[in-house]
This record gives sequence, C-alpha cells and structure tokens, in this order.
Amino acid sequence: MTARLSSRRIGVLVLGMVTSAAPAQDFRSSLIRAPYSISFGEVTVGKTSDPQTITVLNTANSGGQINKITVTGDFTQTTNCPTPPASVAQNETCGVDVTFRPMAAGPASGTVSIFHDRSPDPLTVSLTGSGTLNVSSVKASSSSLNFGEQDVGMMSMPQTITMSNAGKKTILVSAVNLDGDFTMMTNSTCESIEGTLAPGSSCTVVVTFTPLEVGKREGSLKFTDDGADSPQTVALTGIGKQ
Repeated sequence: MTARLSSRRIGVLVLGMVTSAAPAQDFRSSLIRAPYSISFGEVTVGKTSDPQTITVLNTANSGGQINKITVTGDFTQTTNCPTPPASVAQNETCGVDVTFRPMAAGPASGTVSIFHDRSPDPLTVSLTGSGTLNVSSVKASSSSLNFGEQDVGMMSMPQTITMSNAGKKTILVSAVNLDGDFTMMTNSTCESIEGTLAPGSSCTVVVTFTPLEVGKREGSLKFTDDGADSPQTVALTGIGKQ
C-alpha cells in the first residue's frame, strides 16, 4: 500500500501545482486534480478575469468517467473533459478552465466540484478573488493627434503622446500598437518599459505620419494594460497630398 500511495503523490507533483498547504488527496479515487485552490486576485466589478486551469489526471488502468462539474459563487467554468459515457483514459488529463467575474466589491469565494464514478465524493477546488471598483489610472496627454497635410510617401515631423500612471498601483502594460499610415519611432520610451508603469511615472510614444495614398488617412494608437478601461486609444489623422 505504501508504494501505491507514493506513486500517486508523484503523479500530482509532475503537474507542478501542489503546495504545502494543499489538503490530503482522496486516494479512494484514481482521479486526481491540481491545483487544490485558485486565487484570482483583484478583478474590476463586472469584468471577467483571464481563465485559470484545473488539470484532472486519471492514474488507474481503466477509464474514469466525469459525470458532472459544478461551480459556485461569481465564477464560471468550461471544460474539455469527455462527456459521459466517455471517460478519461489511464495517464491522460483533461482541463477545467475557470474565470472570475465579481458582481460586487470585496472578497469572493466559490468551489468547483468534479463529480465522477471513482468515489462517492466529488473532487473540489476552492476559488477566491476580490472585486474592486478601481479603474485604470493611465492617462494620455491628448486624445488625438492631427498631422495635417503631408506629401504621399514622405515622413512627417514627429509628434509625441505621453502616457502617465496617475494612480497608486503599478500598471502592467502588455502592448503599444499603432495602425494606419503611422509609425512609432525608436526613441519612444513606452516601447522599452518592459511591462510595467510605476505610480507617478510616464512614458512617451513618438509618432510619425507617412501617407500611402492621397486623401484623408486615419489610424489609432492603442495602449493595452491591465486596467478596466484598457486599451486606452488615441485617434490619429492626416491628409495625403501629391
């Protein structure tokens, strides 16, 4: 019996998600799950978090049938686990993706329950998170840039947008993108901030306009971060002339 229990514990460790605070595994079941708990941190009220995944592994030499998956609280789940009468084959896994969408400010909790044919009790995963009313504090120095008339194929003089973090929390920046006949110059500091914008700090996006055709040309600058109102957008316009 000792060797059998040890083997199953190794199976959980391979998934890489066991912590010292995890509850004891129910070894009456050949199905095991990881992690035992998920924390979503702070999420803005009414917004949906990125998904986090629960992995279910079958360690038995025959299939394990998952009968039903339920979730409570301000959480939802989707799964690629097989639908009965299909089952999870030996040493194979399936996943349950969970998201958090808080309906009110403050702490929230819930539980994912995975009912199956290997034990009278479901596998459970505890869920926690917190709803917040804070929105992004990233501010653009202007809501638009107008480059006026410019000869087709010729680059304009640069104009600069400053993006500032006026809040008290570090902002996680994932992308700074331009579209249309507009280009971000290499001396833009927003391009090299490597992911974060600290409280009270700012970065710049230096933009030029090179019209490809005659007439009105439009584009945008999109600053994508982890704020509720992301992405922040700056309208870009210009006119191409012969």
